[in-house]
Amino acid sequence: MNDGRIRSCPRGCQRGGGGARGKRATRLRVGSWNIGTLTEKSVELAKILEKRKINIAYVKETRWVGDKARDVSSFKLWYSGRVGGRNEVGILVDKNLRELVVEVKRVNGRLMAIKLVVGGLNEEVKGHFWENLDEMICGIPHSEKLFIGGDFNGHIGATSGGHGDVHGGFGFGDRNGGGTSLLDFARAFDLVIANSSFPKKREHLVTFRSLVGETQIDYLLCRKFDRGLYMDYKVIPKAKVQELGVKLVTMGAWRTSGDVSVMWITTAQCIRKAAREVLGVSKGYSGSHKGDWWWNEEVQEKVKTKKAAYLKLVESVDDEEKRANREHYKLAKKEAKLVVTAAKT
Repeated sequence: MNDGRIRSCPRGCQRGGGGARGKRATRLRVGSWNIGTLTEKSVELAKILEKRKINIAYVKETRWVGDKARDVSSFKLWYSGRVGGRNEVGILVDKNLRELVVEVKRVNGRLMAIKLVVGGLNEEVKGHFWENLDEMICGIPHSEKLFIGGDFNGHIGATSGGHGDVHGGFGFGDRNGGGTSLLDFARAFDLVIANSSFPKKREHLVTFRSLVGETQIDYLLCRKFDRGLYMDYKVIPKAKVQELGVKLVTMGAWRTSGDVSVMWITTAQCIRKAAREVLGVSKGYSGSHKGDWWWNEEVQEKVKTKKAAYLKLVESVDDEEKRANREHYKLAKKEAKLVVTAAKT
């Protein structure tokens, strides 16, 4: 370590060829710096690290007190410092690795450590996964309903960012390579990511939590022309799931009397009752107004036209068709609103 200067391991400094043949090692550039103080220097430091292509940097004498984390340009900084201390330390991790940090351990103002899970599945394994998934999707007739759900280990990001045809604009966090692969896959097969179609609170978007962060890695996909089938989506917090499980056990949901039919009915009733008590009941929308005094034939016809225009809009395949169908939908929506207003007055 040299005061005021970065020392790093260049990408070509690895030695030996003892690794398994055909496997690529993950190469990192790691640096250290006695910064003196991070106050009014953090952005400048980040620029230098970016220029030198440093992935992880250790800094000491930061003069920052507390056990916190913050964004510094494209880096994330975890730091540790005690009141009255003189050797506060911190660790910066670049944008490609920051989401891989799974643990941060702060011992004192002089010592801290982070744990990263680097590499994970290699590109060959990921390639086989996407090839197998592609083959499976191709074998399903386009006329059949298709719903895909699972942990794709990727972040699609909070905004659509060039993927507005498959990303609804209500995501979470920053996009990474895995998220881009998922978006490209959805576009190739005319799918949409249902998670991103509904504005939700943070707690109803996050699907994975650790000591150092929150991410969204689980997704539901469906065909574009079936997106209207999704009425809502949200993540149920872990505490609610645990409470639901305890209540089901207490209610004897899986208690058996020997009769399978009776057991099935009892379990179903317990699940419905527990879900209502723990998760609540959505107000929902039945889509029917037949009992309302204002629901006449003219209103029914205009609403039907509006729904048909909306279906055409969501089934649009290119930008030109989408623009035309959007205008038709806006007009149909306006006419339906005017008719409903007139019928109610």
